Amino acid sequence: MERPTWATVVGILVIIFGCLGLLGSILSLMTPMVLDIQENIMQVSKEAAREAMESEEGKNTEVDPDQMLKMMDQFMSLPPWYGSWKMLSGLLAFPLYGLYLFSGILLLQVRPIGIKLLYISFAAVLAFAVVNLVVIFSSGSFIVMAGSMSKGLTIILNGVLLVVLLLGDKRAFLRGAGTPQEHESPLGLP
Repeated sequence: MERPTWATVVGILVIIFGCLGLLGSILSLMTPMVLDIQENIMQVSKEAAREAMESEEGKNTEVDPDQMLKMMDQFMSLPPWYGSWKMLSGLLAFPLYGLYLFSGILLLQVRPIGIKLLYISFAAVLAFAVVNLVVIFSSGSFIVMAGSMSKGLTIILNGVLLVVLLLGDKRAFLRGAGTPQEHESPLGLP
């Protein structure tokens, strides 16, 4: 029996999303380096803002430089635990998205285990995205919350793919599936 169209579509999308998840997990592992760079940029920005506010043009405005710098800090600040969380998140995501990618490959190969692994992968990816959303919103940081859109999109897309998987005809994935004619020899022998 041929691979169903839904399996081809879901398998290809799972492979693409799995590769993106692996890439994201690698980028999460680089968070400490990125946070150091961000801190340096913030220091330079604060100094430039202070100099601009103390210049002749800046003195003519009604903006308090200390108030503006405080607002900048609140907008861009990260909780102290965020770097550690991103490292842990990256370490957890790597094998998770590896399994996700592997299950998509097995689905395209019409392997019965591919369906089972895909159920497990979808459940794990959805749970991981929900945990990430909880962490993001508990951070209270605007810059961290800006990343919540990708987690929400992960939940929506994987939810849709899970529904397609649940509703799809899985007869092609059963061992020995097919009509008796497909299993008969050309000579009609058993």
